[in-house]
Amino acid sequence: MHCVALVLGENAQLEGNVVAEDVMVRGRLIGSVRAQKVMLQSTAHVEGNFVHKSLAVEHGTHFEGESRPSENPLASNPEVPGVEPQLNHDGHSETVDQRERGNGFIKSLPELLNA
Repeated sequence: MHCVALVLGENAQLEGNVVAEDVMVRGRLIGSVRAQKVMLQSTAHVEGNFVHKSLAVEHGTHFEGESRPSENPLASNPEVPGVEPQLNHDGHSETVDQRERGNGFIKSLPELLNA
């Protein structure tokens, strides 16, 4: 779905990808979102990945996925976070996404809520 603004109501459900300037989610969204401004309200249930310039998340929101800030989230090919090899406890090389090392959305969530 391509639009200027999307408001997904509390009882609404959307399965698919969204590209918009502003996105406000109160209902259920399954899919990816690329938007300048994203607001997830407390009644939202979201499963998918976001590329955004600004993100606000209310307490109580259910979110499963990845969130990535971007200066130009509406670009057709937004930048992709790097992946670097890491050694596991056995000394073998394995690929670990940078978000798993503490730079990711889940660990940043309390900072967003306190802002």
